Amino acid sequence: MSIEESKKIDYVGINQDEVALIISDHLDWTEEEKHLQALQDKINIYLSYILDGQFGKQYPNDMSKPIKIKVVSQFPYTENGKKAIKATSSFLEENHPNISISQEELHKNA
Repeated sequence: MSIEESKKIDYVGINQDEVALIISDHLDWTEEEKHLQALQDKINIYLSYILDGQFGKQYPNDMSKPIKIKVVSQFPYTENGKKAIKATSSFLEENHPNISISQEELHKNA
């Protein structure tokens, strides 16, 4: 699964302290506008999954844990990509403090 499959949750990881919902982003930034739209669509699906109660139905024992949406990318994010993550993070801090978002680059060994 990947960022291009906008209607699906890529990965769910749960431990005793938190829930991680992973977005797998393999796209480069040659088509930045298209990439930003794919990212926004995917984030919106993840937020709907959490806020509309589907996550709670599937994982009722984990609803009280902090939920972290983690975007794992193959390529470094552009400034606009970083701004999109930061804007979403600020929105979540103000409106849904139990949910956070971060982006990290998957480093390949050469």
